[in-house]
Amino acid sequence: MTNVDYKKAYEYLESQLEDIMLETSILLDHNPATLRIDEIIADQTEEGKVTITICSSGEQMKYALYIYKKGQSIPEEKLMYQAQNVFQLSLEPGKYRIKAFVQQNNTQKVAETKEIKVF
Repeated sequence: MTNVDYKKAYEYLESQLEDIMLETSILLDHNPATLRIDEIIADQTEEGKVTITICSSGEQMKYALYIYKKGQSIPEEKLMYQAQNVFQLSLEPGKYRIKAFVQQNNTQKVAETKEIKVF
């Protein structure tokens, strides 16, 4: 039976792990997160008051919101880009289409739409 030099085996494994971690770090630094909207959450706790939360994945993001009355093609209100992903709205009862925008690093943009009913 052969003798195993556990110290050398450990040092070898440690160097392999360091190489793997370095390669992973380089890959992550050169492949930024893919920008996407994961979910638009509409929460209403009282009459006419709606909180819209835009859940998204990406880096250095800004958020905007357009509010359309159901059936209209021109937005009733445009809330321009801001750092916060939460919007507090005061709306009259009815049906609305919310168009959420997310911008990453002041360049890439994505948008998604959600219909809501306000009571």
